[in-house]
Amino acid sequence: MADETTQPVPMQSPAPSGPVSPLTGARVLVVDDDPDARTALTGVLKSAGLSVVVAASAREALAAQKVATFDLAIIDVILPDVRGDELLPQLRTFDRSTGKLPAIAVTGYGSSQNQERVRQAGFDAYFVKPADFGRLLATISRLLGSST
Repeated sequence: MADETTQPVPMQSPAPSGPVSPLTGARVLVVDDDPDARTALTGVLKSAGLSVVVAASAREALAAQKVATFDLAIIDVILPDVRGDELLPQLRTFDRSTGKLPAIAVTGYGSSQNQERVRQAGFDAYFVKPADFGRLLATISRLLGSST
């Protein structure tokens, strides 16, 4: 008669399907007054492994920046209380590590005047809504790679 004793089989975690994203765990502040745009962008960023905090106004963004440190900010240019290009320098005053918080401007208005204001404010990239999420994630990856 065969031995009927069984040996326990150790449980193994499945092997990762690929390398861990360089975005995993990076902290991003999203500032946009449009709830639909915020929701869509937040979903894409979280699915890429980013940790996201959202703000609907400059006031909320400044409050968040006082209590947390962010690796990147994505800021709508037209906000209800202040323009995004005016908000960015204020956010950078709270950047304890380098004073150079990488930032991406997003806007529904793609005028050359808007682009120039954003460039002068020191944004690292500019996207017109609806943003191409693939290009946006590639830009974020580039900016976070260069900021570390």
